[in-house]
Amino acid sequence: MAFDSLKIDRSFVHSMTENSTNQRIIEAVVAMTRGMDVHLVAEGIETKEEAARLREIGCHYAQGFLFARPLPLAEQPTERVTDKLPTR
Repeated sequence: MAFDSLKIDRSFVHSMTENSTNQRIIEAVVAMTRGMDVHLVAEGIETKEEAARLREIGCHYAQGFLFARPLPLAEQPTERVTDKLPTR
């Protein structure tokens, strides 16, 4: 099955700072997608600490309340699905 993007579920992101296993899973997914022609998106990012850690790990795309609250589909900017993690 062909795919062009992969998401890291918010349940891993939310607890990665307290749960080293979840952080290692995220690191493994990032490593696995290197060299593949896919976008890796972490979802459920709520804090700057989560965003910073994901940036350090190598995840470049993110979604979550840190960036914006959910919008009705009619109000979504359809040309952009994901946001880049902010730079320092």
